[in-house]
Amino acid sequence: MFPLELFVLLILPAIYVAGSAFFAREMISRPWLFIVLSLCAMYLLYIAVFFLLPVNPQGYVLEATANARGETEIITKSTDGRAEPSLLRSFLGQIAAFSLLAFPSLWLMIRLFRR
Repeated sequence: MFPLELFVLLILPAIYVAGSAFFAREMISRPWLFIVLSLCAMYLLYIAVFFLLPVNPQGYVLEATANARGETEIITKSTDGRAEPSLLRSFLGQIAAFSLLAFPSLWLMIRLFRR
């Protein structure tokens, strides 16, 4: 699950730009310039949000127990009681703040590149 979550974290601005370019493709005068400049702006905004907002501290513990057959089982648990650690759960505040800032920013970019 960790590689998928990391992949989503890395391409979230590109997903937003691709979606806005797809839905506004009839209104945009220079689509390639719109995509390049919007990607640069969104990744700068993404970096700024992740740099300025603190990450919620979340730790993980490993529990080693012996089962009935005498085999050792190692279980990873997060400190908030969930069984599976999640990378996205740690960054939900930053993702929400970025989304709240990205959508109006993309709307302004579409207005700038309107035909």
